[in-house]
Amino acid sequence: MTRACAAAVWRTCDSPLGQFAVAAQAHAVIAVVLPGCPGPQAVIEIENEAERRRAEELAARACAQLTEYFAGERTHFRLPTDLLLTRGPFAARVQRALEEIPYGETRSYGQLAAMVGNPRAVRAVGSACARNPIPIVLPCHRVLAARGAPGGCAGGLDMKKALLRLENSVVAETGLTS
Repeated sequence: MTRACAAAVWRTCDSPLGQFAVAAQAHAVIAVVLPGCPGPQAVIEIENEAERRRAEELAARACAQLTEYFAGERTHFRLPTDLLLTRGPFAARVQRALEEIPYGETRSYGQLAAMVGNPRAVRAVGSACARNPIPIVLPCHRVLAARGAPGGCAGGLDMKKALLRLENSVVAETGLTS
């Protein structure tokens, strides 16, 4: 799947799971691309110098927070996000609801559907999670299929399992939660 690309600053971040890419505009983070996933076909740079600097600072802040997350030092991201790459208001509501799932905990697709006020929309919730443009920051990896099966993940099941293991180990070792 190829992502749409808005004018943004892109920055790569190293992690124990591979290299991530973060896209930011002057006002918000607009994408996180997981290792092994395709990024945009073309990058459109921000031409306004002041906006580009703000976007570069925000992208750097996002990478720093991702580094802290992988080090077990961050349980909640403090970044402005924009879901401009989301298709439709339902998907945006689902993706915003992901922020309500506490660090180290999981919810089922059915529970997430109920959280957004449409308990029968389980498949639509799964589809919205799959299109999440800002994974990890908006933690779609915390959503599981029925009976605790991992379900899908844009970065693959190994990525989803690794992220859940990371969060569970931090909670077990430190007792930290959101």
